[in-house]
Amino acid sequence: MNTKIGTSFGLALLMAIGVIATMLVLGMFSAKPVSADTPAATVTVTPDKARSIAQYTVLVTGGAQGALNVGDTITVTFNTSTGVPSSIAASAVKIKANNVGTGTGNQLVNVAGVTISGKAVTLTVPDMDPGTSGGSIGDNGIDASAGITITFTQAAGIQNPNLAKATYTLTVATTADATAVTSSAYTINSFVSFTPSTAARGATVTVTGGGFEKDCTTCKVYFNGDQVTAPTTGAFGSGSIDANGVFSGTVTLSSSTSAGGHVWVTDSTGADKASTTKFAQLAGATPRAATVSPGGSVSVDLVDFTPAAVMGTSAVTVGGQITAPTNTALTVPSTGDTTALVPFVFVMPKDTIAGSHKVTIADSAKSASFTMEVLTRVITVTPATASPGQSITIQGTGFTKSGTITCGNTGTGKLTAASTDGGTVAINHLGKCTTNIAIDASGAWAYVTTLPTLELFTNTVSDAVTIAVTDSSDLTGATSSGAFARTPRTLIVSPAKGGPGTTLTVSVTGMGVDTGEVA
Repeated sequence: MNTKIGTSFGLALLMAIGVIATMLVLGMFSAKPVSADTPAATVTVTPDKARSIAQYTVLVTGGAQGALNVGDTITVTFNTSTGVPSSIAASAVKIKANNVGTGTGNQLVNVAGVTISGKAVTLTVPDMDPGTSGGSIGDNGIDASAGITITFTQAAGIQNPNLAKATYTLTVATTADATAVTSSAYTINSFVSFTPSTAARGATVTVTGGGFEKDCTTCKVYFNGDQVTAPTTGAFGSGSIDANGVFSGTVTLSSSTSAGGHVWVTDSTGADKASTTKFAQLAGATPRAATVSPGGSVSVDLVDFTPAAVMGTSAVTVGGQITAPTNTALTVPSTGDTTALVPFVFVMPKDTIAGSHKVTIADSAKSASFTMEVLTRVITVTPATASPGQSITIQGTGFTKSGTITCGNTGTGKLTAASTDGGTVAINHLGKCTTNIAIDASGAWAYVTTLPTLELFTNTVSDAVTIAVTDSSDLTGATSSGAFARTPRTLIVSPAKGGPGTTLTVSVTGMGVDTGEVA
């Protein structure tokens, strides 16, 4: 079958012979054997990491006798280390040529067919210009000496070799140039990756890689600031390399890994490879208590913060609300860690509602977060209603752990009672409270006392009494529920009227329980 490429090539050949003959007659040059162009091939692999499924782009320059008709073949034979699937869809392999007979060149089209035998992949040349007008009509093959680009997309499933080296090649042969030409060498690189990309002290970083020499059982993992200088001391982790050159290892983050950097792997032969990205160790913040009450102080141990950073007034946020640290002048030591004796301290805002809150502490470059449970201070009084002088039990929760409450209404902590008539008194009936009230390690306390008597409240009707308490931190305290009430003092004489000798019944309420009370 005569195609356009065959016809045009024949006409071109006849014209060339005529021109050459004329030039010989005119003595323009001496007759010498014509040297045919030698076919050549170069290869680009993306990605070029060992074991990756990659796109292979093969650039072929055909020889002077290398014209290819539609239906001819091009065979690309990969090296024995490259993974070639048993079948490849024609749509996964693209081809284009710069000179395609009467058609327009450099059109990327699917190959017409793919046949695989071992590492040899044979491609059937398609119509290189699928257009339907002008010179595009009919079959357009590939001209001799044309530049051809063959692209095995990642969908073709070609897998890079296991071992990294710079001397890999493949060969290309065609129906016209049956002698296979070997490509120039291309490189497959080893690689190192890690996850997570950032983590705080105590976490484990998993390191993986490929392209290494096999069977290493004591491979070392390093961190280094740059990607050029291979470290030789101070390994932070270790791993192993299997028979396929795959590395797997771990690094447990500690104070020694705080500088972070590129992750390096050294195999049994001493070959080194660094990750392309850097690992960054996050700062850490650990509160010394899991709970706090509004207005309470929180001590925090900081690690891996910026050395010598000054923690300013905006260093702490609680649920997005900025709160000033207690020690606003704290400068992080040169190690980046606070000391056991000098932790970072801030005050939980007094208006913080109960519940879990995200706390973030940040210097100019690093930050760390944790969750703090904020407990509302609660006071209960039993019984719910009492007469002056009656024994009552006051209990509180959510106060400063291991703190104290003073009995009077002065000092760093206080416990007072206020009634709706405006009176406020200390809950220290007849001076019975002589020592501070202790708050336990959970922030709870209890105190048994008596309700203040007549001279302390002047109302003669039932009124609510509110117990208010602050602790030794002298911070916002808490008040008891309004359900607690004082029994009013009343005196009723019955009958209301009577003559001499009439028996009177006197009924009273709210009188002092103490028999020695002077009213």
